[in-house]
Amino acid sequence: MKASFDSSVAALLRRVAPAGVVWALLAVPSPSAYADDYPCRVALCAPSPENPWSIAACVPALERLFDDLAHGRGWPKCEGSGVSMNYVMTPFDPCQGGLQEAGPGAWVIEGKSKPKQPTWFYADAASYGISPSASPKQSAGGDAGPNASLACVGKLMGTYRTYVGQYNSYYDEVNVAVYDQIVWQKPQSPWAIDVYQNGRFSRRVHWK
Repeated sequence: MKASFDSSVAALLRRVAPAGVVWALLAVPSPSAYADDYPCRVALCAPSPENPWSIAACVPALERLFDDLAHGRGWPKCEGSGVSMNYVMTPFDPCQGGLQEAGPGAWVIEGKSKPKQPTWFYADAASYGISPSASPKQSAGGDAGPNASLACVGKLMGTYRTYVGQYNSYYDEVNVAVYDQIVWQKPQSPWAIDVYQNGRFSRRVHWK
């Protein structure tokens, strides 16, 4: 049986949802034909470019979705929406804009320029135009600890070795990777859903 969709919800959410999704859902039969519009609310809310948890009309549907999954009730299906989902366990979103995840527990820092001398000769933070006040940070994974942020990194500019303090008790010598761009992600709930539109990844929705 197809799920219905309340057109008033579409009017409310049209500004935040991709247009193709809204119009596909509006083509689903009216509430007078089918009583439960929950599957199509999920299909409209989940791919929203804004955080769907920040949209009041979406919260009940998302809460029900996560509760259904927790109790083995399966996925809602809104025919004609082109939206599909799958469950993932990760506290982070995929890196965007051509960036990639740094290796688990990697020490990284953002550099300004490449060294003028070959790095095999000598390299330190100053060689890459890095301020003396800047310190490398450890990306999530490895021995970084449960609350570490994830580094999404761009082009590798080089490496150098330095000493870093850990747990305020001792110092270790580590290899630091220098990248031209780093974007940090704070950990979220690891209970998450990947949302796809017509087979293409749209976004990841974490439990609030």
